[in-house]
Amino acid sequence: MLYNKLSDYLKKKYGERVQRLPINAGFTCPNKTGIRGNGGCIYCEETGSGFASLSPKTPIAEQVKFMMERYKGRANKFMAYFQSNTNTYAPHMY
Repeated sequence: MLYNKLSDYLKKKYGERVQRLPINAGFTCPNKTGIRGNGGCIYCEETGSGFASLSPKTPIAEQVKFMMERYKGRANKFMAYFQSNTNTYAPHMY
């Protein structure tokens, strides 16, 4: 079975390292609410895996700017992503 690390793929595609920036929108997880399961899953601690994320009260644009500053010098290209347990389960908005 062939497996490619995301970091290797992004480096090959963009010609340099791409730093992922964890963003927190404050949503929960269906594996913690009782909808799909209880207590979470093996991927997250009780508080989620967003240990590097900022507070969900911080506007997303500010989170991106802060994270880009934090990782400045490590990379010239960035990719924002929604961290597990912080953005995987939003209420329906319709």
